[in-house]
Amino acid sequence: LLQCCYLSPPSGAPSMSPSAAPTTQGLAEFLTLVSDYSTIESLSDTSSPQYKAAFWVANDDELMDADTPQRLQRYFLACLYFATDGDNSWTRCNRNRVGACNKG
Repeated sequence: LLQCCYLSPPSGAPSMSPSAAPTTQGLAEFLTLVSDYSTIESLSDTSSPQYKAAFWVANDDELMDADTPQRLQRYFLACLYFATDGDNSWTRCNRNRVGACNKG
């Protein structure tokens, strides 16, 4: 079920920096960056957890200006979120909640 990322090292340092605003170009650049970790097939399928995670990081993540290692970490965690149907199955800390996650 979860094919978010396979454990092969990246082919090299990223050569592109993220765009400053949510754009199709920003998504394309981020998809190129994460293609070292996820298959092209999964990144091309708009219903896959990998594509949804990349779209979220590139367009909706509030930490969009974060450095590349942190953006990649957020991508991997977003893959887990979408692969486990987080919008519907997570009762805490899902995308539909307003504000910080509540404890208890």
